[in-house]
Amino acid sequence: MKIGFIGSGAMAEAIVKGISLSGEISNQDIMMSDINPQRLEYIQKEMQVKTTSSNQEVLDFASIVILAVKPQVMEQVLEPIKDLFSEGQIVISIAAGIPLSIFEAKLGEKVPVIRVMPNTPSLVGEGVHGLAVGEHVSLEQQQEAEMLLGMTGKVYTVKEDMLERLTGLSGSGPAYVYMVIEALADGGIKTGLPVDMAFSIAAQTVLGASQMVLSTGKHPAELKNKVTSPAGTTIEAVHLLEKEGLRAALIGAVEASTEKARKMTEQKR
Repeated sequence: MKIGFIGSGAMAEAIVKGISLSGEISNQDIMMSDINPQRLEYIQKEMQVKTTSSNQEVLDFASIVILAVKPQVMEQVLEPIKDLFSEGQIVISIAAGIPLSIFEAKLGEKVPVIRVMPNTPSLVGEGVHGLAVGEHVSLEQQQEAEMLLGMTGKVYTVKEDMLERLTGLSGSGPAYVYMVIEALADGGIKTGLPVDMAFSIAAQTVLGASQMVLSTGKHPAELKNKVTSPAGTTIEAVHLLEKEGLRAALIGAVEASTEKARKMTEQKR
């Protein structure tokens, strides 16, 4: 399996680092392209993968090509290379808001196209990937893509119209969690904890709570109740969070991100 990235931005970097962390694919079986020489120099130094300024060279190298450029430049990037893809060469797009039908119309029936909504924790092997397959993708090709992305986290294969919902939850979700960690740490700092300790404790608390949900399979409300003693400290805090609208704000954030993703997709259809 040889993997090529057209574009080497933050999300591409996260996926490559996650793949490298898994140890299942050699860095020398990965090639990344970019128009920025400084970016390529950084990628080469940081990840020891093959680099190039030529998108055609990526197509000649890779059995799986990941399109990782910004949605607004995708069309101009694809136009000069649309006829250079090999038959059966798997194409994975991680560009938000561009439906499979656009790629299939441009690349034709011989090229199987898969659309993925990844997230940045792929960098540490804890990503979430929503995956939707195009009309010309075989089961074997789908499984190959699932295996590749599974090296960097969990893969959820869904119908394409579900990807916008994953965008709102898992795609944008790390930003919400980082804000929660930052706020928790600031609370600790306000009460007198050293800064470094406060951030470490806040992050570890979120990690531990997440692992409890995943490992026990229990509803978060049930786990919350186990921490919340009658007339105790936690119920005081929970009451305040309810009054301040924490849950409503997070629900609204997921909804707003999802709606924005839907609008972006509709504009491209």
